Amino acid sequence: MPFHWTINPYRGCEYGCKYCYARYTHEFMEMAPEEFEDKIYAKSAAAHLLRQELGRIDRKEYIAIGTATDPYQPAERRYGRTRAILEVFARERGRHLTITTKSDLVTATSTSCARSPAPMWSV
Repeated sequence: MPFHWTINPYRGCEYGCKYCYARYTHEFMEMAPEEFEDKIYAKSAAAHLLRQELGRIDRKEYIAIGTATDPYQPAERRYGRTRAILEVFARERGRHLTITTKSDLVTATSTSCARSPAPMWSV
């Protein structure tokens, strides 16, 4: 699945998959890789920054959500960062998105987006 751009609404992931390559990103914050699943950082301005940057991205380019951390990890219920990002995309047409997740929380979002006047996706 090729993509040009990535969006990761969170740093750290509560799922703590042992095969995850991203757990070492916490070292850049002078934290132990083991803290990757315990210390989750929700990116507070993700939707705002996306609105600012989206105009610079060609509509033909693919955008992947959740390449380093699961965008629908349990923290999403609390912070709603992924939903806010998808609301930005809901105002757009002709964008190519992929979402990588283990969570069934994505089905709730996909159902509500499919009912919108301009459906973004189908599941």
